[in-house]
Formats: sequence, structure tokens, C-alpha cells
Amino acid sequence: MDTHTGERDSEPAIYVGPDENQFGPGSADAVRVAVERGGGRIPSISKDAEAMVWLGSVSDLAGLLHENVRWVKLHSAGVESWVDGGSIDERRDFTSAAGAYAGTVAEHALALMLAGARRLHESARATEWGKRWGRLFAGSTVVILGPEASDAP
Repeated sequence: MDTHTGERDSEPAIYVGPDENQFGPGSADAVRVAVERGGGRIPSISKDAEAMVWLGSVSDLAGLLHENVRWVKLHSAGVESWVDGGSIDERRDFTSAAGAYAGTVAEHALALMLAGARRLHESARATEWGKRWGRLFAGSTVVILGPEASDAP
């Protein structure tokens, strides 16, 4: 922010960190590249940031937040641990990955259901052909219920 005019710089300063995180080597650098491609500027230290993309743990975030940070992007879909850890406050906006994994989780649940019904775990270990295992769904009515990603809390 230009302290003389009160106007914002055209490139928002977005801190990405920490470098060592659960996503592995190079993950923070990949996010930094995406931020720069999107028109953001990467400050060398968190104190110069107005926004943060946080890839680290709950316990490490609170100490880096300062009065100029207006927005924090958290990596997790759930925010309970962030609230319980005291990292989330009402002075800034926080966003998470809520709903980002909904489709993937739903497809995985369906795949596990089908694998169980067809006894795939037994078939994979079989050493010879034998009687057909599992249940066929051909001709059956199958209903799958669940919230849409947009309806998720």
C-alpha cells in the first residue's frame, strides 16, 4: 500500500510459505509461480504481505499474522483446527479448500462401494478361476445421496 495516498499497489503482495511443509519440496515455489502468473507479487518476508497462502501447520501461522494481512488462504478443507488453534480471527478474511475435494471423495467412496460389492479384495488374491464372486448391479436400481459441493458447509 502506498502510505502517502492510501491507494493499493496494482500487484498484491502475497506471502507463500513455509518452504518446508507437508506437501513436499518445491510445493511453495509452485504456488509462488502461480501467484506471480496471476498478477501477484511475492514479498521476501511475511511482514511485507497483505495476503498469505499458508501451507504450514496451525501452530506456526498465528505468529506471522500482522495488521496489514487482510486475507489468508488455508490449505485444508476443514477449519476446525485453525479455529481451535486461535489462528482465525475476525479482522481478516480466511478461505479454505472446503468443497475442493468433494467430487474426488464422492468418486472414491463409489469405487470402494463397488469394489466391496464385487469382492475385489478376494478376486485380486485368487490364484485360480472359480465361481463368480460378488454381486452384479446389472438390472438393479442404485441411488446415491449426498450434498452437492455448493451445498457443503
